[in-house]
Amino acid sequence: MQVFGKTLGVIGLGGIGAEVVRIAKGMGLNVIAWNRTPRPDAGVPMVELDTLLQKSDFVSLNLVLNDETRGFLDKARIARMKPGVILINTARGALVDEAAMIEALKTGHIRHAGLDVFHNEPLKADHPLGQARQRDARGPRRVPHAGSFDDAAAAGHRYRQTRPGLAYSPTCRIDLVALSATQSSNKNNAFGRRP
Repeated sequence: MQVFGKTLGVIGLGGIGAEVVRIAKGMGLNVIAWNRTPRPDAGVPMVELDTLLQKSDFVSLNLVLNDETRGFLDKARIARMKPGVILINTARGALVDEAAMIEALKTGHIRHAGLDVFHNEPLKADHPLGQARQRDARGPRRVPHAGSFDDAAAAGHRYRQTRPGLAYSPTCRIDLVALSATQSSNKNNAFGRRP
C-alpha cells in the first residue's frame, strides 16, 4: 500500500507518539494528532478525536493504560473510524474493545490491524486473532516484536539476551500480528513504486 500522502492519526503524544509523528512526517504522510492534554508544541495539527477517527487512513494508538483509557477505542469509536482504516496498536491491548475490533476486521471496516499487544498475552492458539491465519491466508502474519531487525541484528540481540547473567524468556517475545479483512492487489511498495 502506498503511504505517501495518506493521513496518519496519532492518538497519544508521549515519547513514542512523538517519535511516530517524526518518522511518519519523514515518510510523507499527512499527520494529525489528538492528546488527552493540550500539546501546543506538538508540531502537527491537533484535532478533535472524532475528526481524527473520521479522516485517518491509519490510526496509531499510543496511550498509557489506566482506568480512564481502558476500552478507549470502543465499539462506538471504531464505528466512527474511516472505512478501510488500518489500526496500529503497540501500546496496550486493553485500550481497544477486542470483540468490536474483531467484528470490524471481519466486516472490512478495519482493513488491517497491526498489533503487538493483546488483552491476554501470550495470545492463545484458539483465540480468534490466532485462528484467523488457519482459516484465511490473508489473516495474521507473525513477525518478531522487533520486526525491523535484519538477521545479523537479530542474532546479536539473541546473543545479548542469552549471555550469562542475563535472563531470557521466550514468553517475553510478543508477535506482531497484521490481521487483514481484505488483501490488496496493489503490487507497489509503500512509496507507490514497483520494487
